[in-house]
This record gives sequence, C-alpha cells and structure tokens, in this order.
Amino acid sequence: MAQPNEKVFETNAQRQKAYRERKRRGEVKPQAEPEPTFTPRPPPHLSLDEYVQEAIEGAEHHHAATSLQANLSTTTLAERIERSESYARWRYLSYLSGEVLSL
Repeated sequence: MAQPNEKVFETNAQRQKAYRERKRRGEVKPQAEPEPTFTPRPPPHLSLDEYVQEAIEGAEHHHAATSLQANLSTTTLAERIERSESYARWRYLSYLSGEVLSL
C-alpha cells in the first residue's frame, strides 16, 4: 500500500490511465458539486425605504464634501444619487435573500 505523498505512478499519463480504468470498472463514483445555500437573514432594523433614504443622504453628503475640491468632477449629484439608490436597493434585497452577509 502506498504511503501518503508517495509517488505511485511515474507519469501523469499513467496516473490518468489508471484512473480511467477504475472509473470504467465503476470503482470511482462521480462527486456532485455542492449546491450553494443561501440562508435568509432576519429582517434588518431598517425598512427598504429607510435604508435607501440613508444611502441617498450619504451620497448627498459625500458629493457636497468632495465636489468642491474636484476640478474635473464629471459625476453630477443626480448621477450619484441614482447610483446610490440602485445599489442600496440591490444590497438590501440581496441581504434578505442571503447573498450579502451584512448591510
């Protein structure tokens, strides 16, 4: 019996040939890929609308704080708010479905 980490076959081709032979004889059982599991989370302390409103307020504050110093800012407040709202909605709903671990 081969010891752990002991080389049994001289080449990878020999190893693959032996594996295919064992598989043909039914000695090797295919392993199924585990299905990803998403555990629904308990409802957060904020509603969706409250969470989105907080994100919009954060975007407005960030825009006000950074846009004064930026000479070549191409992001308007409306674009920043739209992106922030879209991301907040996605993140909140993904948290409820278990894809995102925290808000």
